[in-house]
Amino acid sequence: MSKVHLGFKKNTKNLKVLTPNGHEEFYGINKIRVDEYIRIKFKEHKEIRCSIDHPFIQENDLPIKAKHIDKSKHIKCIDGFTTLEYSHVVNKQIELYDIVNSGSEYIYFSNGILSHNCKFMGSAGTLINGRTLELLSYSEPLRETDHRHKTIRVYAEPVESHKYVTIVDTSEGVQLDFSVITVIDVSKMPYKQVFMYKDNTTPPITFTSIGAEVAERYNSSVMLVENNNSSGGIVANGLWYDIEYENMLTTKVAVNTRDTEIGFDNKSIPGVRTTKKTKAVGCTYLKNLIESNQLEIVDYDTVAELTTFVRVGKSYEAEKNKHDDIVMTLVMFAWFTSQDYFEDETGISSLSDMNDTLMEDNDMDFVLGFISNGTEKNEEVDLFDKGLFN
Repeated sequence: MSKVHLGFKKNTKNLKVLTPNGHEEFYGINKIRVDEYIRIKFKEHKEIRCSIDHPFIQENDLPIKAKHIDKSKHIKCIDGFTTLEYSHVVNKQIELYDIVNSGSEYIYFSNGILSHNCKFMGSAGTLINGRTLELLSYSEPLRETDHRHKTIRVYAEPVESHKYVTIVDTSEGVQLDFSVITVIDVSKMPYKQVFMYKDNTTPPITFTSIGAEVAERYNSSVMLVENNNSSGGIVANGLWYDIEYENMLTTKVAVNTRDTEIGFDNKSIPGVRTTKKTKAVGCTYLKNLIESNQLEIVDYDTVAELTTFVRVGKSYEAEKNKHDDIVMTLVMFAWFTSQDYFEDETGISSLSDMNDTLMEDNDMDFVLGFISNGTEKNEEVDLFDKGLFN
């Protein structure tokens, strides 16, 4: 069974859940997506939808997975024990919720049935360690447009005194890979994701002006554009030569080290070419930034991509049939933070501050809770006064 972790929300309202010890506090809720789930009903209780591996509690106090329960099993419930009425596995993708740290014993009642904690089962070999992925917290956007091929989410409006970085990764616009724009607030650490745009239908020539508008909106932010393919080249050159966006970064190859670096001389080109080395540096810095809580990822789709961004050979990329377009904007951003120019612009040394944080970090363990069903709806609204993204 494929299970993807989509984010974590802390219980900030001091809500409580019913356990055998009365109403007890819980730490928060994880959101996951599974490719199949089980509809299970016990006698004299309401139906529950959960993952097929969700553990209920037997009369001998041992857990038993939902998929292994038959009518001979006695399952603990709020009024003693009950038996199975029916169960049915549904081969359909669904989003479920998982309570984290439920009470003192990590058990609680759902529809009257006693449930135990589940463990997060993400992809193997992810760039970001599993413990960190389990606790990544997505947020509700201030405004959102969500079509089939285009998603735009605003998580924070630009603040006049703040500095931002806009990162652009371009696709062909033919409904395959996505063109992505990510905006990061770099006024202080932790850096914070404030805007995300993805679209796989807009041609590069049109995407150029969209990128420029987003960057202008966020205080004419520093702009970093990936220029590996022809589409990226069209956008990078269009921004530099046609629109003449003044705060766009150019790069060059250092003579001595052959490293790609920020440069502004006649040997520099618009945008940045993602080489094996720049990607390796970006992945290393991205891992450290996220795992040391110095980069706050708040977007739902971004969290989902991080859970399937895995080691392939000597590098990292999306699992088969998954996407990593948003993650690659983060990799480019992380590479940018390794540059001297970044410290000159922001006054922040990412590596130094990350090391300080890691030295102070206390190791904590979390146990995950029960999965039950839930849904969320997106409301389409206008994002900018110009109406460009309607």
